[in-house]
Amino acid sequence: MWVIAKYEFIEILFKQARYEEVAAQIKVAKVECEQVNDTYFMRLYYEMLTIIKIQRGELEEASSMFEGLKNYAERLNHDDTKLAQFYSNMAEFFYTSKPERCLEIFKESRILFWINLQNRGMKVTNVNDYIDIENGSVKQEKIPEEKEKEVDAPPVEEKKI
Repeated sequence: MWVIAKYEFIEILFKQARYEEVAAQIKVAKVECEQVNDTYFMRLYYEMLTIIKIQRGELEEASSMFEGLKNYAERLNHDDTKLAQFYSNMAEFFYTSKPERCLEIFKESRILFWINLQNRGMKVTNVNDYIDIENGSVKQEKIPEEKEKEVDAPPVEEKKI
């Protein structure tokens, strides 16, 4: 219970952009997580540190931290909504520099959200074969071909004068 309370306290500091205090608190919290072998909150703390790196302009380091966190989460089978939110935030980060990577990350985020919806008993349906649930992509929407509009003949023939 104290791990949750500590995380929420640090999250408040993070949302207030008090990054120096967040970094100091995370140092202590990481040690506590290691003592109880808690991988979930450890990951959440590293997610915060990654976003702080982005805010400080340390983009290369943030990018490598993201890849490391992604591998860490996959290895430990983390598939929660906080991870999906983090993926979405990171996709926004990659939007201008690596648009292809951005799309891949959004797809991964979408899959995580769908998995969580399904785990909570909601059914994700594939409406009109529009969504590929297996790989997270939205299939290109088919544009119906337009039929040539028939010109309606006037109800009364006009006489030429």
